[in-house]
Amino acid sequence: MSLDLSLAALVNGLALDERKSQENAGKPLVGSMLSGLLKNPIKTQRNELEYSRAVHLVYKIARSAIESVEKGKLVELDPLVGDCACQMRALMIADFVRNYQGNKEFAKEVAKMKATLTSAIGVLVKKISVLSLQTKVLEGTVQQLITREDMEISVTPEILMLAQCYLLTKTKHHGNEETLCHDCEKAVSGLTDVTAEGKLGSVQKDLGGKTQRSIVECAKMALSAASCAYVMKDAPCDVDDLAKHLLSKTHIKEIYGRQELPCYASCVAVFAKAKVKQIPILLKVKKAAHTTRNPQEKFDVALLLKPAENGGSYQAVLPKKEDLEAPVIVIEGQRSGQAILAEGADQYLARLMRQRFMTLIRLNAAAHKPYSDAKLAIANPELERIAKIAKEVGACHENQSLFSITHIFCDILKNQKVAISGGKEQK
Repeated sequence: MSLDLSLAALVNGLALDERKSQENAGKPLVGSMLSGLLKNPIKTQRNELEYSRAVHLVYKIARSAIESVEKGKLVELDPLVGDCACQMRALMIADFVRNYQGNKEFAKEVAKMKATLTSAIGVLVKKISVLSLQTKVLEGTVQQLITREDMEISVTPEILMLAQCYLLTKTKHHGNEETLCHDCEKAVSGLTDVTAEGKLGSVQKDLGGKTQRSIVECAKMALSAASCAYVMKDAPCDVDDLAKHLLSKTHIKEIYGRQELPCYASCVAVFAKAKVKQIPILLKVKKAAHTTRNPQEKFDVALLLKPAENGGSYQAVLPKKEDLEAPVIVIEGQRSGQAILAEGADQYLARLMRQRFMTLIRLNAAAHKPYSDAKLAIANPELERIAKIAKEVGACHENQSLFSITHIFCDILKNQKVAISGGKEQK
C-alpha cells in the first residue's frame, strides 16, 4: 500500500475509502521526481541499486525541504530553473509558509509527512543494504521496481513543489564570468548562476551522473509548468490590460521542455497576487560599481513594503515585531552609473520613495527579455513603449540609474539582517 500523505485527507479526517479516492488528487512523489527514469530497464544488480538510491534521494530531498520550512531557512528553496521566473517561486513559497505558520492543523500534517518520509528512508536504507549483498535480480523497469517494493508516496502538489525547489537549489552553483558593463563599456567580472548536477552527490552518494541529470531536468520541467499554472490560476482582476493579454496559454512557450510565461505577465501577476494575499515585499538596493552583479557589494537601502489593508497600493512601513518572523518576497536590485556617482544613500532613498512600486516592477519586467531564449521576442507596441521608458529613466539592465532588479526570492524577514531605511509606523 502506498503511504498516504494527502493533506486534504488527513486534515478533514476522511474515512479510509474516501482517503483512497482523495489520493487521486495528490501527486506521486517518487514517480513525479523520477519521471524521466520510469521506463528505464533494470537488468542487473547495479541497475537496481542505482534506482533504489535515486528513490532514497527523493525521500531525503522531500524531507529536507520540509525541514527548511520548519527552520525558516527559505533560501534553501531558491531554485535555479532557467525560465526568467524566480518571482513565481518566491510567491509560491511565501504563500505556503504563511499558511504553515498561521494554521496549526496544517503544520501538524506537514510534520506527519516528514515523519512518514523519515520512516520510509529507514526502510529503504535496510533494503539497499540487503540488495547490495544479493546477486539475483528481478528484471523489469524502474516503474515496476517502485510498484513491487511499495516505494511510492502520495503527496500534495505543494509538498512536491517544495521538493523540486530544494533539489534545484541544491544544484545551483555561483560562478563568475567576464561580462560587458553597459556603463563603462568594459568587460568586468560578474556573478552568474549555473546548474551543477554533480552537487547532488552531497545528498546521495554513488548516484550516476546520467541519473542525476535526468532528475534535475525533470524537476525543472515540472516546476516551470507548476509555476505557470499557479500564477495563471485566479489571476487578480486588477492587473493591467497588457499583462492580461500576455497571461494566456497562447503566450506560453516551451523551451528545453520548460513552460515559460512572458516575464512581464508573470511579474505583474505575481505582485498583484501578493497584494491580494497581503504578502509583504522587502526591497533591497545596492550601489554598484558596474552593471554586473557583484556579491561583495553591500545593500545600503532597504524598504519593507506592505499592501494597504483596503486593497490599495504598497506602502513603505517600519516593521513590527511579528513582521520579523513572517515570510517576505525579497527583491534584490542595484543602481549604478556615472550619472549617480556622487549621490549618497539618503539622496537615493528620497528619490526611490517617490516611485510607485508597481511602476518599478512594470518597467523592469518590460525591459527584460520576455523568455529565457533571447531569440523569442514579443511584437507588442505597448510592451515596447514601456521598455523604452524603462531605458530612459534607468529601470533596466542597460541603464541602472534608478533601479534594476537582479534577483527575487522568499525568506523570513529577520534572516535578511538589513536595517530598514524608512517608512511609516504601523498601527
